[in-house]
Amino acid sequence: MKNRRIIPLFAMVYAASSAAQTCFPESYSTTPTSRFTDNGNGTVSDTQTGLMWKRCTEGMTWSVTTCIGDELTFTWQDALKQAVTVNETSYAGYTDWRVPNIKELLSIVDRRCAGPAINTTVFPAASSSYLWTSSPAKTTSYNSWIVSFDAGTLDANQPRSLKYAIRLVRTAQ
Repeated sequence: MKNRRIIPLFAMVYAASSAAQTCFPESYSTTPTSRFTDNGNGTVSDTQTGLMWKRCTEGMTWSVTTCIGDELTFTWQDALKQAVTVNETSYAGYTDWRVPNIKELLSIVDRRCAGPAINTTVFPAASSSYLWTSSPAKTTSYNSWIVSFDAGTLDANQPRSLKYAIRLVRTAQ
């Protein structure tokens, strides 16, 4: 049983379905819309975790009710640098944005959905792509953790030289 990966049943059902987001009813949501406060500036605050999230992945721009533009991808090192770049210019008046750790990024996975596995009311125009975490893998210094927002799964076997998207977070005060 060593290194055995458990794939949620919903993910297996999704794999056989269409590419559009598929969700169970809102009553099954692990990230209900009511858990988030819209700050009116392209960010939301999570009342459960105390985190503030950018509603758009990097490369996309908040525009009144949705994210527009193209999602950018970064190597792991460049993802960390992107957070520094965002902080140099300030986003929504804050200069402490960062790449989330595993626990933080998994906290916005909506386990009732797939393709993408995220609440698209809170995070509109979200893709099913992989997103970097700031958490390095413990098995090798060359890999780091990512979260697949296709089915909400976690993977540590990703070389830091690969390019994935990022969604920045900060600890709300």
